[in-house]
Amino acid sequence: MKNILFLTIGKNEPSTRFRILPFIPFLEKAGWRCTVWHKWPSYGSWLYAEGRSLKARIYQLLGMSVTLPRILTASNFDLVFLQRRLPGLLYPPFLERILKQIGHRVVYDFDDAIYLGSRADLSFREIIRFSDQIIAGNSHLSNIADSSSKTTVIPTPVDTDRFQPSSKGTFSNKNTLIIGWTGTAANYQYLYPLASTLRKVVERFPDTILKIICDKPPDIGLLSGLEVRFVCWQANIEVDQLQDIDIGIMYLPDNPFTRGKCGFKLIQYMSLAKPVVASPVSANLEIVNHGVNGYLAATMEDWYKYIIRLLGDAQLRATMGYEARETIEKKFSVRSCFPKLEAVFQRALT
Repeated sequence: MKNILFLTIGKNEPSTRFRILPFIPFLEKAGWRCTVWHKWPSYGSWLYAEGRSLKARIYQLLGMSVTLPRILTASNFDLVFLQRRLPGLLYPPFLERILKQIGHRVVYDFDDAIYLGSRADLSFREIIRFSDQIIAGNSHLSNIADSSSKTTVIPTPVDTDRFQPSSKGTFSNKNTLIIGWTGTAANYQYLYPLASTLRKVVERFPDTILKIICDKPPDIGLLSGLEVRFVCWQANIEVDQLQDIDIGIMYLPDNPFTRGKCGFKLIQYMSLAKPVVASPVSANLEIVNHGVNGYLAATMEDWYKYIIRLLGDAQLRATMGYEARETIEKKFSVRSCFPKLEAVFQRALT
């Protein structure tokens, strides 16, 4: 039995919740012994977001002091799964260097544009060089890693046993249609640009509701003219919170940062048999089969056209929703991705 140590970016971080924890039962059933250690403070903490402040520096050092003993005493593990970064400054990757110097086999997983910025890129490149295997969340990230011989693309999957379409069908009636958006408050910047287009949609379908599932309420002023239903996201009922939407949306501008995103909103919507409209950016192109399980909208005119088309045709929504669910089961589920993950681990140990 091989022992794996997972060094996550934080217990409640989405990447941990979906890229690591759902695989643990599959790994243990296959004979792997798994230990999970969560980073503190978490990757998404404002203490890291405002990393130049004195308080942030103190917390970074505290995080290093907590993690260092774990790394030094981790010699009983056959393999270490490293997610993004360990606590510390952007450069050098101090704890990662120690991890490798004491002889660990390392699988490095990243699912975001963590390499942007000169110092961040230096750390990223060094970790890429010494990692035995690399997992990238999408093809663009794989190309950025520039190490094809040891890089595998594994998307951020959903547990399709948990994310299942409601047996009750849609909760919307003929007069009320629901456009759904979910994400963190930091991603509202990718919702607000759609406001004027959604107002045009409401002119055509006056009873349309924009349902927002997030950790914080939106700026309603920026969504004026829309009937907004805000729901505070809760992990234990996140599946139920999405069940009553009719279509899911994911707008992204095309830039170096957004090309690192892995389209997880779409994967969540589609797992519940919801058709989607999305920007044709990076991973979205790998998830959405245009005209089959959703639409790719390059312009605001496209956004209007495709949302109107879906809202106006219940049968089309049902057909595309079925195809969406099929896509997730085949390519973006924990069950379908597990063999690729286990194969990465096996290669890292050879």
